[in-house]
Order: sequence, then C-alpha cells, then structure tokens
Amino acid sequence: MRSLAPTHAEPGSFAVELSLLLLTLSAAFSASSLFTTHEFMFDLAFCAVLAHGLAAALRRWQTGGLVATVIMTIAGTLTITNLLYGTATTAFLPSSAVARQIGIDLNEAVEPLKHSVAPVQPFPGFVLALCVVIWFLASFSDSATFRGFAPIQAVLPTVATVFGAALLRPAPASTASSLPFVASLGSVGLALRFREYRKESWVPNHRRRGLEWLGVTGSVLMALSLISAILLAPPLQRLGRDSAVDLRRLGSEDAARIVDNPLVSVASLLGPQSQREVMRVEAEAPHYFRLSALEDFDGTEWSSNSNYRPFDGSESLEIGVRPDAPSQEVSAKITIVDLESSFVPVLFPPNRVRSSVPMSYDKESGAIITDELQRLTPGTRIQVTSELPSISEQRASSLSEEFPNKTMGLPASRAADLTSLPGGFSPAVKRLAQQITAEETNTFRKLRALQDYFRNGFIYDISVNYGASPQPMEAFIQERRGFCQQFATTFAAMARSMGLASRVAVGFVAEERTGPDAPWILRGKDAHAWPEVYLPGLGWLSFEPTPSRGNPDSASYTGAFAEQQGEIPPQPTTAPSTTSLPPSSTPPSPTTTASATATNSVAATASEGARGLIQLGLMVAVIAVCLLAIALRKRHVRSSRRGNDNDPPEVHVARHYRSALVDLKAAGHAVPASSTPLEAARLLSDSPLGAHFSPIALAESNRRYSPEAVLEPDALATEQHLAELHDQVLEGLSAPQRFLVGIGIGLND
Repeated sequence: MRSLAPTHAEPGSFAVELSLLLLTLSAAFSASSLFTTHEFMFDLAFCAVLAHGLAAALRRWQTGGLVATVIMTIAGTLTITNLLYGTATTAFLPSSAVARQIGIDLNEAVEPLKHSVAPVQPFPGFVLALCVVIWFLASFSDSATFRGFAPIQAVLPTVATVFGAALLRPAPASTASSLPFVASLGSVGLALRFREYRKESWVPNHRRRGLEWLGVTGSVLMALSLISAILLAPPLQRLGRDSAVDLRRLGSEDAARIVDNPLVSVASLLGPQSQREVMRVEAEAPHYFRLSALEDFDGTEWSSNSNYRPFDGSESLEIGVRPDAPSQEVSAKITIVDLESSFVPVLFPPNRVRSSVPMSYDKESGAIITDELQRLTPGTRIQVTSELPSISEQRASSLSEEFPNKTMGLPASRAADLTSLPGGFSPAVKRLAQQITAEETNTFRKLRALQDYFRNGFIYDISVNYGASPQPMEAFIQERRGFCQQFATTFAAMARSMGLASRVAVGFVAEERTGPDAPWILRGKDAHAWPEVYLPGLGWLSFEPTPSRGNPDSASYTGAFAEQQGEIPPQPTTAPSTTSLPPSSTPPSPTTTASATATNSVAATASEGARGLIQLGLMVAVIAVCLLAIALRKRHVRSSRRGNDNDPPEVHVARHYRSALVDLKAAGHAVPASSTPLEAARLLSDSPLGAHFSPIALAESNRRYSPEAVLEPDALATEQHLAELHDQVLEGLSAPQRFLVGIGIGLND
C-alpha cells in the first residue's frame, strides 16, 4: 500500500517551481496591460500562486496524473467562483445564480471587442476569462514540466498568451509589459538547467564548476535580453500607439472605414475611470461637447454608417441649424488630456474646426474624425466655432405647427433610415409613447411631454444592467431607473415610433472648473449620451431626458437645467407619473430584442459571443491535450531508455545497448538482430558513431558472455556513452526526425 506521506522534492525542483510561478505572473502582468485599470491583478496573482502551490503539493503526495487533473479542475472552479462571485455561492459551492451571472458577464465582455482596441475597461467577463487562463497555464506548465518531462511544451501556452496579448496592445505598452516576461522565461531555462546539473550522475567532480558557468552565462543572457528590450522601447514608441492587430477590422473589407462606437465607452467612463481627466476646455460658459451621432437602429444597438471627407480648418462645414432659425456664434478651445478616441470633440453644430491633426467630417451626422483613425494624443489642441441655436419654447412650438411634414428638408433616403424601427420593435413601447403624448397636438410639445416623462418619474442609476432581460427597453421602463444610455436611446426610439427622425448623440458635459477664468475640466464621469430630433424649420434639436442633466445650449426650449454637478438625484419626493407600459395584446417575440443601449445590446450578441468563447475554449483544450499527450509520450520514451534507478548494473547495461541500437536505426545504421554485440561494433567501425557505440557493445558482450559480474562503474560508463551517442545521432537528423525519435514513432520496430 502506498504511503500517504509527502515525498521530498527532487534536487533543483523548487527553483523550477518558483521560475514557473514567475512566468505565469509575468503572463498575467502582460495581459493586464490590455485594460485601463489593474485592480484585478490581485485575483490573477492569487490564482497563479494557489494553482502552482496545489500542483506542487499533489506531486509531492504522489497523486496520479489523472486524479491530479480532476482535483486541479475542481479546485480552480471553486477558487475562481468564490474569488469573483463569493456572495452568490451556496456554502462555497457555485449556484445557479453564479452560472447566470457568469453568462451575463461573458456576454458583456464580447461586445466591446467589436468596437474598441486596447486598452479597454476590464469587464467582469474579462477578469473571469483571465483567471481561468492563468489557472490553466499554471496547471499545464507544472504537469508538462514535472510529469511529462517536457519543459519546452510546458511554456508554449504561456508564450502564446503573452504573444497574443502583445499583438493587441499598442507598441509601447507591449514593450514595457514584455520585460518581466523576458526575465522570467530566462529564469525558467536557468532553473531547468540547474536541475539537470543536480541530477546528472556521471560528472560529479565537475558539478561545482558547471553550476558556476551556468550561473554566469545564464545571468549574462538574461541581462542581454532585458537590455535589448529596453533599447527597443524608444523605436517602438515612435511607431505609434496602434496595436498590431485591430479586432474591429477583422472580417471587414479593406475599403471600409471602421470607427469606434462611442456609445460603448460611456458605461466604462462612468465606472472605474470616472475621475480620469479626458480634456480641458477654454470657454465662457459650459457646453455639451459632441463626439458623434448614431443614426442606424437595428433593435439592439445604435450605430453610424457615415461618409467622411477630408477638410481643412479654413472652410465652413455647412453643418448647422436651418437658415431661418435664430442662432448665436460660440467658440471654444479644447486641449486633449487623455481621450482614447478617433472622434474629435466639438460644439454642435460645428461651423469651423481647426487643429494640427488632419481631419474628415460627415455632413449628415456632424461628426468629425481624425484621418487614418489615429487616436487623439495628449496635448492636441482643437479650436471650434459653432452657430448654436437660440430658440424659445414658443418659437419651437410655432415652427413645428407650420411644417406638418415631419421630415421636410431631409433627403428622402436619409429620412427613411432616420425614422425606421425594426420589425420586431416592442408594441408596448410604441403604445406607451402614444399614451404619454396623447394630450398634445403639437410635435414639439409631444417631445417635451416625452422628455418630462423621463425627467420627473425616473431615477439616475449607473449600476443598472438590463442585459439579461429579453426586452431590455421594457425592463428599463418598468424599473424606472437607469443612466444616460437608457434614457437617450429609449427617447430616440419613441420619437421614431411617432414618425420623427431621431438619433443618439454621444459626448461630454462641461460642469467643473476651479475658478471663473479657469478652463473647464472634463472627466470620465462627464461622458454622456442624449437624443437629437429633427424638426422642419429648426433642424436637429437636442433634448435631455436624463434626470439631473441639462444642456445649457438647449435649455431655452427644453426647460431642462442641470442639477448640482456630481450629484445623483435622490428618489423623487413627489409622486411619480403613474404612466407605465400598457398591456400588450401581442406578446413580444422572444427572439426580438428591443434595447438600444450599448450595455443592453450585449444581450443580442449573447449566443454569438458564447459560441465564440466555447469554440475558443475547445480549441485551446484540444491543443493542450495534444501537447500533454506528446509530453507524456516523450516521458515514456525517456523512462524506457533510463530504466529504474534501483535496477542492478547488468539490467542498465542491457537497456543501454538496446537504446543504442534504436539510435543507430534512426541514424540509418540498422544492426541485424542475429549480430552479437561485438559484430555490431565491427559494423560501425568506420562510422563516427562507432567511438561511442563500441564501449556500449563491449560492456553488453561482457554482460552476456563473461563470468565476471557487471559493476556500477560499468553501468555509469555505458550511460554516459549512450547519452553522447544519442546527442550525436540527433545532430544529424532534421527537426521532424528528431521529433519522431523523441516520441519513439516507427523506431522501435
């Protein structure tokens, strides 16, 4: 019966274990540079340390490979779920609530990949996936190194992970995060060679000298690697900030101009990055600074399909209110601090925009982007002049009565797109819009009624998440709480249900400055979305359905003024409107998602994202199984050559002779089975391999025919000659042949 007491580690094993842990931690650090914040690094480090420690403990307790794999899988599941979803577990075990939340988090992590490039916000789904990857890397590297005796295969998944992350990062971040990886990879090679020196039995007198040489050369190589990486950093930084691989462009035609969907960034800016300063503005009064307008609505998300053309700062963009609508000229000077966007922030509608950055604009949406979609770099200055509408409620109301055609002035093709709703759009939301505006006969007054419905009866709450709901827009209306994305997109969709052209604008709100003459400071928390509606005679007008927010440029006709900056309005003390979703005579189709927010749009891509993650997971699992199978096969071949250390010397000599015959066959020198050892040696007398094979053949001949017993020194000598013969044979083989020799395929016939 096998003892349950732990065994002592092999000499040099601890150094290898520590270096593998450092390698896994460096992979976690490398992957973390894909994200804007790094609070989750503790979770990754905890998983790495625990996985490596548990794997080492299972080996010392002589746990079998299959049992150890099962234990590591169970331990990883329990660790990660309790680390990330501890409040939802039942007696530390994953519950159905945990499973549902994992599904939601993974789905939410998929959508930003379509619209963003690194660094992105670390959504919970990303953190979960990284924890799983780190646990796998730790388990696989330990098993392949110590159980499969395949150290090269052991580090391949980690190398692939770091390399993949490097492709997705901007060059400077890639270089900086690669430094720890280079050092830790060198430490693995150093530790493995140290262990081999500790285990080699035929050079005991030269062990100290070998270890000294190993330490010196290994340290020099690691230092050279670090110096090379540091020297390469400045050139790489001059190459630009773009990553080598842009996920937004995968599967797209070369001619297509792909830009970020700025609506996706609003939720992340309101979260952990809320205090990050994005730009400073010199202006007399606060304004809304617009990045883009999203006009295409497919029932799940809003996007833009704009046609941009280059311009210089000397020309008028001809984007503005209707000629017969009053306006006032306003200017602002914008300095970029940390705005990860290719959209240029402007006052809307922009008249003239000047900057050192080459730009293009789309006349229909009023959006301006940088040429070649380069990110706006810190210090970039933009000067914008705008003709802001100066309209009263009475003027807006009277003009809306004069133009019964709600899309007059818009191109026919654009009018159809800007007023369209998908076929499966919620009938309940349509009826609610009609119910809210039923008492008004004037188009403008209907829009005011719709705006007041949201401002007076809803609560501003950035923590909501309706992604799991089959009808997110209906869920938002029922719960009566959300943030700007829900308010703006629902308002715009309701306006379209009334036959009006609408879209969703995205940008920032200026609210903070340190003094009367100081510039306005715009932070992540100031990211905002609001609806714009087209009215004949007036053009595109901004509305503000989000409670606590108020656009100073449109307050004259919306009556919506901002509350104290930074405050989230409390629960309304007055009785909220009792208007709610009317009962639906036709239940909505379960396959139709009517949400229009970036957060809720994830629900529509849930199945696609889940399938992609499953396929990726299966591919990684298949590769891992193949690598592990190869490693185990190589271990078996080496074990059969080496034998059991407790075997008598004559058994070692016989095994060494058989292994030598296998090596000779791989080198093209097949020895007839009927040949005696000395006859076989004579066959190799003219070959360079004979110098190492002859001593082995002589020892085997003495074992067979000499009455004298084989001694331990004889076995050690044949072991050394066999190792040198094996190395000599491998030098003359191609890489595929060496691989076949390593796994013993077709060589042991």
